[in-house]
Amino acid sequence: KARKVSHVKKVKMAEKQGKVSLPVRVNWGGSWTDTPPYCNEKGGVVLNAAILLNGQELIEGELRKLPEKHIEFASLDLDAHGVVTTAAEIQDCHNPYDSFALHKAALIACGIIPMEGEADLEKILEEMGGGFYMSTRVKGVPKGSGLGTSSILSGACVRALGKFLGTNWSDSDVYELVLNLEQIMSTGGGWQDQVGGLTGGIKYITSRPGM
Repeated sequence: KARKVSHVKKVKMAEKQGKVSLPVRVNWGGSWTDTPPYCNEKGGVVLNAAILLNGQELIEGELRKLPEKHIEFASLDLDAHGVVTTAAEIQDCHNPYDSFALHKAALIACGIIPMEGEADLEKILEEMGGGFYMSTRVKGVPKGSGLGTSSILSGACVRALGKFLGTNWSDSDVYELVLNLEQIMSTGGGWQDQVGGLTGGIKYITSRPGM
């Protein structure tokens, strides 16, 4: 269940740009034991690895400062571009078929935009130091590949946002933010998908039954 984010963190841009590239991940065993309700009832065990395809990290998230007091979104692999000028447009983020649902949910999960209620986007951006451009891209990996692209893309988005704002989020913080992001976006998913790409190497991950 998504944590209700009712506050807005007072944050400022620390960099003019924040860009993150991540690998995909392959599951060698235990896939779906990380998905509710099974993991809640039985616990889970997953063996996975972060991998490069053709020697490249193909999942990208990027933020850039803008002089205008608005937010520009882009899903580059979908060739989708848009501009938002109100917080209400960002709060409308629960449709997973929206090209910018992930971008919007990331801003809410990270506490920059409240999940609900009135908020003045121009004032929020003024306190941050300006507007910004936020883009995501998955290069050459088809949807439904089983390589964790959706969750890892969320991870790239959160990591890029953290870099842009100069945060000191730990890996565990980022894992939790991505889980919350996916619940806000209503896509759900397993608890270890993003870990596969956010942390390098081979991972043997276990969880106990329960929430």
